Amino acid sequence: MATQWSRLDLLSEEQKQTIRKAFEYGFEDSKISRSLNIQPLQIYYYRHYLGITKSQITVARLNTWMNLIKSGSTLEDIVETYGLKNPNVVKRQLWKAGFSLKKHTLTELTAEQKTAALTLVKEGAPDLEIARAIKAKEFEVLIFLARQGISNRRKRRAVKPAPPGSGKASD
Repeated sequence: MATQWSRLDLLSEEQKQTIRKAFEYGFEDSKISRSLNIQPLQIYYYRHYLGITKSQITVARLNTWMNLIKSGSTLEDIVETYGLKNPNVVKRQLWKAGFSLKKHTLTELTAEQKTAALTLVKEGAPDLEIARAIKAKEFEVLIFLARQGISNRRKRRAVKPAPPGSGKASD
């Protein structure tokens, strides 16, 4: 019986090197899969084999975008490179991360916020709760934790059952 890791044998060393480089630039599994014409699960398994989380891919992508902006690339250049539909996607993600397009600076958590965030993670708090407690953006918390190598599974908001006969869920 084949295991998930045996699928890695199907990747050549050149493909593995290309995939690792794509991860460093923050490309998602699906984009890499399409560009290399490789099954998405092979990319997924290889990323997990390397111990790279989706949060770390997101941080790598944002860091790459920030560096591209600082070096003079336009939002349109980034959209084309990453196969996105709209420059507002890049703009919004950078804003959520605390990056200023005008000043080319990134808002960092203070030492106190970082300590509090790590304590709250140990207590099992989701990113949104941590962000509210330390007065930061949820995305800034995600980025900080990913840079620490922590993948904090965020809890989803519970949806209350809809009243009978309404056909909708209430919030």
